Amino acid sequence: MNNENGILLELPSQTPQIIVKFKSNVGARLKGAQLTSSNNMDISNFTALLTKNKKVTMTRLFDQTEQELELDVSSVRQSSGQEISELSGYYILSIEDEAKAKTF
Repeated sequence: MNNENGILLELPSQTPQIIVKFKSNVGARLKGAQLTSSNNMDISNFTALLTKNKKVTMTRLFDQTEQELELDVSSVRQSSGQEISELSGYYILSIEDEAKAKTF
C-alpha cells in the first residue's frame, strides 16, 4: 500500500510481529530455533529474552539462502554504487499473545 510517506508493508499474518535488524558485525544467524553469532559476539541478553517468552518465535525475514542474499546485495552495490545493509541480519519476531506484544 502506498501513502504519502512511503510504502506500508502489509504482512499476511494476524499475529503481532516485530522486524529485527542486527548490525552486520554481530553476525546473527538462526540455526534451527537457536540464534547464534558467527562473530562470537555476546547476544545472550537477546537470546534470554526469547527463551523467557515462550510465545515468541523468530524466523528469517527473507527466504533466500545467505549466499543468494549476498549475491543480491553485491549486485545492487555494484550497479548503484550505494552501500546497503546485509539482508541476512533481518528477522521477524512473531508474538502469539497480543497483550504480550504490547509490552515486549
